Amino acid sequence: MIRALQMIFSPEGEWLKTAEKNRHFLFVLFFSTIPLLVGAVGLELLGIRKFGEGLDEFGKVMVPDPVLIKYGVTQIILQLGFLFGGGWFLLSVARSFNAPATFSQAFNTLAIGASPIFLVRALDGLPMLYTWLCWGIGVGLSIRALYHRSEEHT
Repeated sequence: MIRALQMIFSPEGEWLKTAEKNRHFLFVLFFSTIPLLVGAVGLELLGIRKFGEGLDEFGKVMVPDPVLIKYGVTQIILQLGFLFGGGWFLLSVARSFNAPATFSQAFNTLAIGASPIFLVRALDGLPMLYTWLCWGIGVGLSIRALYHRSEEHT
């Protein structure tokens, strides 16, 4: 979660540190991405459990715990699928330009660049915030972080 916060407030310095360390994707996955996903989904589920799920003019509905657990596990699996599929796609694009890229570089770029999205999704547990507002803020912050990444390498 700390890296996600650094990507929000200081993406320039975080990209330089990431490039210098050049970690394997398994290191980033197990020590950065999975803890971030579990923490953010856990906060979202805690908010849904405490405040309920808002249904606009119909009020709110209290979601049973088994449904929350299934929702959380499904969300983590789909987000990991997005990262692995996106990493593969990013690697394919890089290789189409004859760039000497590895899967670790592609995965790390996507995982670290998307970390603001995952972090802001924790706010989705608050019924007064619309889901698309959380996604929009997260995507905007990720675009900002990725822009700083591409700006230094042009």
